[in-house]
Amino acid sequence: MSLVLLIALIPLPPYPTSAEALSPSYKPLSVYGEGFGVGSSPVTTTAYRATPLYTGPGITYAESGVLLTSVVVTITERNTAGTWLYVESDTLAGWVLSGTLNLPPELHYSALPVTALADADPTTVNSRSLATLY
Repeated sequence: MSLVLLIALIPLPPYPTSAEALSPSYKPLSVYGEGFGVGSSPVTTTAYRATPLYTGPGITYAESGVLLTSVVVTITERNTAGTWLYVESDTLAGWVLSGTLNLPPELHYSALPVTALADADPTTVNSRSLATLY
């Protein structure tokens, strides 16, 4: 018994070559301003539960405090993956897991500056293989 596979070629419409053609509402990142997710205004938020603050974007960095739910913070930076955000208020500053924040819908991760810090503190990594990554 043999199996015959027939493939039909269906012509596709031309692929859009410009950002405007892909989405009429597209705006370049420069429209959002430098350093913040929307316009020239910083994006503020709160934590949905008390969450630890770290000195860098990862749990291998030292804890520097606790962000309470009542504290309004400004999001100013992110790690490459966007899993950690740097937040600041008048009384504290540090890195938090993004999943512990009440993230506003107007936040645009792509418009946030990306930190140069590694996702793990290389001074606390005990594995030689992992240490070479960071």
